Amino acid sequence: MLNNQMRREILDMARSTGFEGSILDLYQMANQGANVPAMLQAEAQAKQENMLVAQTPQEQQVGLRGFFQTYQLIHHSILKVCKYLSILQR
Repeated sequence: MLNNQMRREILDMARSTGFEGSILDLYQMANQGANVPAMLQAEAQAKQENMLVAQTPQEQQVGLRGFFQTYQLIHHSILKVCKYLSILQR
């Protein structure tokens, strides 16, 4: 059973790590025995490690254009497939 101090610790950790889910789910997981603060810390660390950072002036100038172009290509491909599938269902 969680006491107020443990709830506050989980809430503060969730806020500091940018957790976007439901705090009630975190409380439920903690009641079931999960080490929620450690899980939140590990998730925040994983996000930080996966973050791309432009190291050189050239990378800073180019920015995320390449990733954006890839995203657009994938997005348009998905739209085409969805449109094709909706035609087949008629």
